[in-house]
Amino acid sequence: MRSNLYGTAARIDLRRGRLAQIQPGAYRQHLHAAIGQARRTDTRRIRGQHLAILLDAAREDLGASGRAAVERLYAVLQEIRALFVTRADTVYCNSRL
Repeated sequence: MRSNLYGTAARIDLRRGRLAQIQPGAYRQHLHAAIGQARRTDTRRIRGQHLAILLDAAREDLGASGRAAVERLYAVLQEIRALFVTRADTVYCNSRL
């Protein structure tokens, strides 16, 4: 998962399109920092706060629809989200036994 996130985040251009115009500015800064952190996941883990921002970001906040890099980033984030849900379900089910 880490390499998929790294590879797709590296293709996202923060200076153009929707990512450069997101409002409010504080959210834009947090989203840019999260994508920047994801670009460095090849050498270390992504921080929890950055991953949370990426997982909570609306699809439209990641960039223009139809762009392959944006679609792939969103798909990778969906895979990560599904993995967390699966693990949470497993923990919950095991704790009830």
